[in-house]
Amino acid sequence: MSAAEETTPQPRRKGLLYQPDRIRNMCILAHVDHGKTTLSDYLIASNGYVHPKLAGKQRYLDWREEEQTRGITMKSSSIALLHVPRDDKGQPLEDDLKYIVNLIDSPGHVDFCSEVSSAARLADGALLVVDAIEGVCVQTHAVVRQALSERVKLCLVINKIDRLIGELKFSPIEAYARLVTIVHDVNNVVSSFASEKYIESADLEGGDDDGAEFDVTREIDDDDLLFSPSRGNVCFACALEGWAFRLNDFAKLYSKKLRCNEASLLRALWGPYTYSSKAKKVTKIKADEGNKKPMFVQLVLDPIWQSYAILDESEGHAAAVVGLASKLGIEIEPKEIQRQEPAGMLRALLSRWLPLCDSVMGMVVEHLPDTVAGARELFR
Repeated sequence: MSAAEETTPQPRRKGLLYQPDRIRNMCILAHVDHGKTTLSDYLIASNGYVHPKLAGKQRYLDWREEEQTRGITMKSSSIALLHVPRDDKGQPLEDDLKYIVNLIDSPGHVDFCSEVSSAARLADGALLVVDAIEGVCVQTHAVVRQALSERVKLCLVINKIDRLIGELKFSPIEAYARLVTIVHDVNNVVSSFASEKYIESADLEGGDDDGAEFDVTREIDDDDLLFSPSRGNVCFACALEGWAFRLNDFAKLYSKKLRCNEASLLRALWGPYTYSSKAKKVTKIKADEGNKKPMFVQLVLDPIWQSYAILDESEGHAAAVVGLASKLGIEIEPKEIQRQEPAGMLRALLSRWLPLCDSVMGMVVEHLPDTVAGARELFR
């Protein structure tokens, strides 16, 4: 090669594969039967590999015959997905704004923990899926420990919200208390692991030959590891029905209706705050005001519970779904749902109002590191 050829700058390669800031490597971790593969199916369906009606039933990544027969994931499987962020009308937010998400679905059974370890080492981030009824289980502890030991950043998905409505018959306020408990329990698991690492570092620093002492006044820095819906790293989902949401979605929606700051509303949507429609202001719930509903119940859970109340009606389901869709600003033609069962009508409504792929993929792109940041974190 001549000297002129060596000094000639090479043309910049184009395409998503040559833009590491647009690539996410992530895995899905959970206890067995908490909905990992169903969630994967809906994300895959957004790319056209699975028909939306078969998502959750086909178990696309469980391609082995034994996995299909037993109904559990036994080996980690991966797939590359394309995500295009869209606005409320379904249009791309920006031209050429696309992401590649390399997804790994891992087993949840304790007998296949080695597959979980392999998936965590290959990924830069992970979705931690927790059942809304079962909560934090034994394998949840194990996968959190494995992920954090590999310096994998986590986002939380609380799945099967519909079970709180259909099986336990919870009211919205009872469901809110349950969801708060799950977020608290998962944060306790993360904090306990951070405390263990803190003690290990104290033992190592205190045992150096040079006599250096460990700084006992140093605090445990685990804020970046904790989950909070107000931060946007928690997603509430019903993977089987194809709907999910983050608080960001409702903050954007209600900030226009209530004419308030979106960031301020986002903070108030999770916590002891209530909205007074008469005074048109947000106030903090005092200790003696237990009868007041938190804003998360008022603005988020109540509309979802009202949607499921359609199933309790004896007739007129199609008209009720179309009427509710018009209130929510969703276009559903009566002929689209007239031959469906009431559950199918509700699924069509909720999946359009709160599309699962947009919420989950938005959280992945926003909170999980790209390939460069992931490598920097791994080798620091």
